[in-house]
Amino acid sequence: MKTKLKVGIIIAQVALVALISVLSVVLPCRTITLDGSRIQYAYSMQETNYYIGLTDGLPVGSYEVFFYYTAATGNNYYEFTDDDSTCSQIHYDRDLNLLPENTVQKAHMYLTAPCSHFQVKLTEFDGESISVDRVEFVQNHSDLRVLAVSLGLLFIVSNLIAVWYAKTKDKWIFAAVLIGLIAALPVYTGYLTGGHDLTFHLYRIEGIKDALLSGQFPVRVAPTPFYGYGNANPQYYPELFLYVPAFLRFAGFSIHAVFLIMLFAIHLGTALISYASFDALFQDKKKAVLISALYTLAFYRIETVHYRYAIGEALAMMFFPLFLAAFMRLVREQKKDFATKRRNILLLVVTFTAILQSHLLSCLMLVFVGMILLFTYAKKIIRNRTWIDLLIAGLITVLLNLWFILPLKQAMGLNYYMRAETNFDIGENALFVSQLFFPTGEFDGVTEDIIHGIRGEMPLSMGLSCGFVFVLLLLIVPMIWKKRKEHEAKMFFLSLALTVLYMFLCTNLFPWYLVREGGKIFVKLFGVIQFPWRYLSFATLFECVALGYGLKCVEKEKWVQTVSMLTAAVILIGALFTAQKLVQSDNPRRVYDEQMRNRRYITKDYLDINTDIYNIPFEDVLLGQPYLDAVHKSGSNLDAEVVNDTICAQVVSVPLFLFPGYTAWDDGGNKYELQSGSDGCIGIVVPSGYHGTIHVGVKEKPDWLVADGLSLVTLFGCVLLWILRLPVKKGSPANPRSR
Repeated sequence: MKTKLKVGIIIAQVALVALISVLSVVLPCRTITLDGSRIQYAYSMQETNYYIGLTDGLPVGSYEVFFYYTAATGNNYYEFTDDDSTCSQIHYDRDLNLLPENTVQKAHMYLTAPCSHFQVKLTEFDGESISVDRVEFVQNHSDLRVLAVSLGLLFIVSNLIAVWYAKTKDKWIFAAVLIGLIAALPVYTGYLTGGHDLTFHLYRIEGIKDALLSGQFPVRVAPTPFYGYGNANPQYYPELFLYVPAFLRFAGFSIHAVFLIMLFAIHLGTALISYASFDALFQDKKKAVLISALYTLAFYRIETVHYRYAIGEALAMMFFPLFLAAFMRLVREQKKDFATKRRNILLLVVTFTAILQSHLLSCLMLVFVGMILLFTYAKKIIRNRTWIDLLIAGLITVLLNLWFILPLKQAMGLNYYMRAETNFDIGENALFVSQLFFPTGEFDGVTEDIIHGIRGEMPLSMGLSCGFVFVLLLLIVPMIWKKRKEHEAKMFFLSLALTVLYMFLCTNLFPWYLVREGGKIFVKLFGVIQFPWRYLSFATLFECVALGYGLKCVEKEKWVQTVSMLTAAVILIGALFTAQKLVQSDNPRRVYDEQMRNRRYITKDYLDINTDIYNIPFEDVLLGQPYLDAVHKSGSNLDAEVVNDTICAQVVSVPLFLFPGYTAWDDGGNKYELQSGSDGCIGIVVPSGYHGTIHVGVKEKPDWLVADGLSLVTLFGCVLLWILRLPVKKGSPANPRSR
């Protein structure tokens, strides 16, 4: 009966999502037409303004706007206004011209409040060169598609948690979910706060979406930044997890909504993964919940997610506890049957891949942690031949991620701005020791050079809860010292020592000047970290591990339960206090899709060092070249109509930055050489006497295709091994709870 009920619930969920999805497609879209015959004119000395009014106004919603027109020139622009002043509730594509080669132009608009006296304003600078037939506003049903996908995601997550509970009968899983919900408190306001890296990550998501629309997969060049000139971020930054919010954009979600969903998923994922990982480490669900709360609600992690918006670092922190659990499981288990080895190796591969595809700097910092663990368990690893399993896991990880590693390796050798910054002094951004113990701070400012002191600097601290736990750990050191020969005590002191070490690395007490004076090797190893306070993530992680082993060492003491409850209260108070500080920030933000389409954002890090970003020729300038007749762009794709009637080959620059992966061809399949043109733009080498259209787009290079194939085969093999896993007998080392 229970099984039938569960199946019925799932069928009802699927039916509801399907019904809403069908309605979003079959329901007619409302179309509002503005007749061009009602146009009003307003002349001035240098321009002509045309107004088309809509007396009934427009309701709130998302619109696709179609201009039907003829234009003699493209020297014009349009606005959507409320009476004679721009309405702050109207968000639309502001950088689209009504080009003369088209007769229909599509734009997007979103109203956040009803506009009672809506009108369209067109401005042109070449006399009466525009004739507008009509303007159509099509109100689509993206809200229904969003509702369907939202319900689908909700059902998937809730069903997975239900399956977890049904298999394990673990009631504490709901406490872990609650921790994730508390961590996500700032998400429920509906706006974003702070924003150090916010714009960068928004454009990464939008860039993936636009690149996929351009036919790229995997994405190698983001076509969105800087008016569509593009950037090579995907070749330098792992973006696998960002494909999920990018796909949600296709479903109709706004860029603002998908970012909030991603933040929520990071919090919930961190709570659940850390709970499962600490449970595997300490074999105690109550302790796992407490330590998961400390880790998930830690001040530095919350600040990383909601103020710095360092999404890559936050994703990596989500998998750090899993890395420790996977490594310890591999070392602990003595039995080497095929099923056990396969499961442990695959778990390590998943962990390595997740961190690699989250944040490269975190991978680099994790190397030191791995070296310490290898040294600590060297005897066991050698005696049990665990090093073979580690090598196999490492090899599989490399093959699985070769599709990303190979382009990264090639791109790192290019002469870009990022390679020119060799004089960076990492010690300038170290912390004062006092900053580590501040309970919180005003969410404002950035990290300052140490010479400027703390005033105006963003809060960089272990936070109230981690500070309290650190003092608690120091207090129980004398008690655990008596048991120092036991395994749990040894692990406690190792974890506490690593906590202190990483806190030390964050501060100006560490001699960072030695890195600068140690030569290029030290600069490359440590300088890429940029900011010493990044090590707060590992200080937080090992403090959580130390708390777990510490509680195991003193679990028979009568006062442990009281202290655990007090610790939980401090963690909750610290989390609520931090959330309040965040949501009361003076910088609330809401991002609209139309802001992403304006494409003003650019980072020079991944441009050729000879590129002057303040002197980049725009499309109309490039069209003034003698051999370029016209350009048609769509994302990372471009069609250039060229005529070379000279006796020599000519280089024609087109409005795309030159990055690895671009290629040029014509309708006959002939390929053309690309080289650096004007200020880093693509220069097409057009042969003598050529007349026609040359297509430019991103395609996988032959060696990239080989890497893609190897990664795909490896993925298929891993999935096959996981599906065909052998059952593990109860009471075996693979089920440590039954020992």
